[in-house]
Order: sequence, then C-alpha cells, then structure tokens
Amino acid sequence: MSRVVRPGVSALPSSRPDLIFRIVAGCYVATLAVPVGLVVATEGGVTGAAPLYGVFLASGSLCLLAGMWIAGRIDGAAVRLGASRLRWLPALLGVALALGSLASSQWGGGVTWLGFFAGIVAAIVGFVLAVMAQSRYAQTLLDVAGIDAEWRAGWPDRAKRRLIAIAGLLALLALVSMGVEGLGLVTHHGDDLGWLWYVGQILFPASVGLVNYAQERDFSASAEGLVADLNAIRRYYAWDEFSGYSRTGDAIVCHRPRRIDFRFALADLDDPEAVEVVLDRYLDRTEVATV
Repeated sequence: MSRVVRPGVSALPSSRPDLIFRIVAGCYVATLAVPVGLVVATEGGVTGAAPLYGVFLASGSLCLLAGMWIAGRIDGAAVRLGASRLRWLPALLGVALALGSLASSQWGGGVTWLGFFAGIVAAIVGFVLAVMAQSRYAQTLLDVAGIDAEWRAGWPDRAKRRLIAIAGLLALLALVSMGVEGLGLVTHHGDDLGWLWYVGQILFPASVGLVNYAQERDFSASAEGLVADLNAIRRYYAWDEFSGYSRTGDAIVCHRPRRIDFRFALADLDDPEAVEVVLDRYLDRTEVATV
C-alpha cells in the first residue's frame, strides 16, 4: 500500500469554465439578486405591475449576464468551487433567501412570495452548480493523475435489498409524517404536530439518497483517489477517506468510517482480482467486512 499527497487546487489546470457552467452560474446570480432589486425598487417608490415587471426583466437580464461574465473571467472557477467545502454555500444562500422572504413583514405580499419562490429556485440552481463543479473537479483530477483502472459495479443483491428496505421504511415514515399534518389526519392535537411535516421532508430525501447508493455506477481509480460516476455526475473520494478494503463472498468493500461503505458486487466485475490489485496500492486490506 502507498499513500499519495493530493495536489493543491493551484497546481491543477486553470482553464476558464465552459459555457454551460457559466449559464448556470448566471442563472443563480439572477434568481438570487432579482428579489433584492424588486425590494429596492418598491422602497424607492416604484409601484404598479408594469413598472415592477420592467424592473424584474431588467435586473434579471443584467444579473444573468453579469454572473456569466464573472464566472468566465475567473480561471479554474468550476474546479476551485468543486474542490472547496463551500461548494454547497450557494444552495444554502437560496434557502436563506426563501426563509428570509417569509419572515419579513415589511415587504409587500407579491414581493414576499416572489422572494420565497426565487429563493427555492436559487437553492435548486445552487445545488446543480455545486454538483457540476464537483464533477468537473473530479474529471480534472483524473486528467492530471491518469487512470489506474476502471470498472462498473453496484451493490450485491442481498445488501441492495436490505438497503432498499431501509429506504422504503424511511419513505413510509415520511409519508405518514407529512400525511398526519398535511391532510389533517389527526385533528385533536393538530396544532402540536406541525413538526411532523418537517420530519417528513427530511426523511424522504434521506430515503432517496439511500436508494441512490445501491445504484450501479462507473468507478475510476487513480493515484489521487476514487471517482464515482453516476449518469455523468462525478464525485471524487480521496484515499484517506477510506479506512481500508476487504472482500466478502459477494463483494469487494471499501470501508468509510461513519459513512456508508462502497460495495462492488463480484457478479458485476469482469476481473475482481484486478480491482483488488489496484485497491491494494492505496488501501490496507482488512479481514472482516461490515455487513
């Protein structure tokens, strides 16, 4: 086994972002900034649907172009964002805008709801931007380090069924939680059960995430780490994120402390021994795999 030092972001190629990334970045800036422009306009005395619609179009167009221009001027912007732990910050800012819009009592009703929905859209676009940046960072690392081996695999059937069962239970709990509050199934203590709606909103995405773990995907191993590719969405995992690997009767398992392990079903691998040879270069082999 050998350990490698990941290169700093400054050592990676610093080409300017592609057009698609710049467009998404511009859309994010626009959705985040337009409500602010409308608030400034209303505070300045602009009233009426037509003038406010003009402010909406003008500020949206300018912010879109400004966001695209700024993203295009920063060398390696996508790679830098993908390498940073702050890549999810744009999505969180969108959530903050949505919640702040609802909490504000000074804005007009239309502007309040526009700010709320713009915040939701900004959160979604910010999430997409982070995923795109993460994918570009992973691909850049592979381009720099080269690929030692590639394979495609999912979880073994038994482990997959167990994970899907857990995900199904979480989804059921989510539906029950949201149904109790949203459909008014419990009326006697209805005012005390509003928190169930939020519990359901947390459990349902968690169930989807668990199912996603078991999906078959492409893996690329290099000296820098392991890249998982699911439908062109790539994510990079450094070797030091793993505590080791092992082999069971139906899978090769890469162990991650306090996280869900990576499992490569032997039935999906053309040459399991070749995969083990590559993993053995960077990870310690353990005798017992987690179930």
